[in-house]
Amino acid sequence: MMVAEFDSYEQAMAHSGRPETGAYAEQVRRLASGEPRYVNLEVAHQQA
Repeated sequence: MMVAEFDSYEQAMAHSGRPETGAYAEQVRRLASGEPRYVNLEVAHQQA
């Protein structure tokens, strides 16, 4: 499992659209035993 956290949805989508992000995702996909699943989540509670 891999988790990436961004300050905003817009920042995450900008990162997702970068060519190097796609290339990295393809490298990771080749190493995985199955197809990746991408999920957008919101932080509901954050401890200090």
